[in-house]
Amino acid sequence: MLPSQIADILNEAPITRAGFGSIKCKAAIGDTAWDTSVFPDHGDFLLLIAKRVLKAEGLAVGDQAEVTLSGFQFL
Repeated sequence: MLPSQIADILNEAPITRAGFGSIKCKAAIGDTAWDTSVFPDHGDFLLLIAKRVLKAEGLAVGDQAEVTLSGFQFL
């Protein structure tokens, strides 16, 4: 789940949305970057992280990581 401050910005900003209300963006953890989407979830947003990203960064499910999000398409 993204921090509430980011969710507030995404909920209020005029952003191009795709299927299921998702918002396309770019994400990065450490040296691993990928094209993805964040998905609305009851006022918050979820970022799904693929197993290949976890493996590449030496992370396990439940670990905390610093994530950089960019490339949101504002109207």
